[in-house]
Amino acid sequence: MNLKQPFLSAVPSGTVIAQGDKLYVRGAAEGKPNNLMLYIFGPNFFEDYSITVEDDGTYEKKIDISSSMSSNQYFVVVQHPMYNGVFDAQLVKEQNGDYQYFKIMNTTTGGSQQGSFVVWGNNKLQGSQAADALTKMIDDANIDDIYTKLTFTVAAPWIRIVNPGDQAAGSKFTITGTTNLAVDDQILVEVMSSSFTATDKTSTD
Repeated sequence: MNLKQPFLSAVPSGTVIAQGDKLYVRGAAEGKPNNLMLYIFGPNFFEDYSITVEDDGTYEKKIDISSSMSSNQYFVVVQHPMYNGVFDAQLVKEQNGDYQYFKIMNTTTGGSQQGSFVVWGNNKLQGSQAADALTKMIDDANIDDIYTKLTFTVAAPWIRIVNPGDQAAGSKFTITGTTNLAVDDQILVEVMSSSFTATDKTSTD
């Protein structure tokens, strides 16, 4: 009999996400974990999310990309607790979340702060440095957790419309363009006459 090693996968809904849009992270987690942890590291930014895994081992997490997130690259680490069901590399929050750090919480050794690092507060690590520090911590031989990582870029939203040229009144034409907004986002297009001008109130015509 072959024992199958649990695995973890994660795929983002896009690699470039507009500010104010949504990011979906989807994947599969074998081994029947109760939940996964997802961490996002960026410039002066850190968020953590708990993910529920479905009975078939699949999961999906919707993440709102705030308009206040700076245009930059962000790094995601998804963590699986593996056989012991414990996140051995664990996020600790103190002082109402104003100070947050990761440390090893290995159930065999009874816990250790060796190799801990700060993600929110004084001397915090950011972006790729924080993501690398976490993955190196999970790679510790005394930890059975596994992880997968991905990146995405946050960009200011934009819309570009192809100039349809002059069109005769009453004719039908198609407006085309491109945008970095997500699929199914709604865009309002207003069409006005090029000869439109405001009317003078004193005009009697």
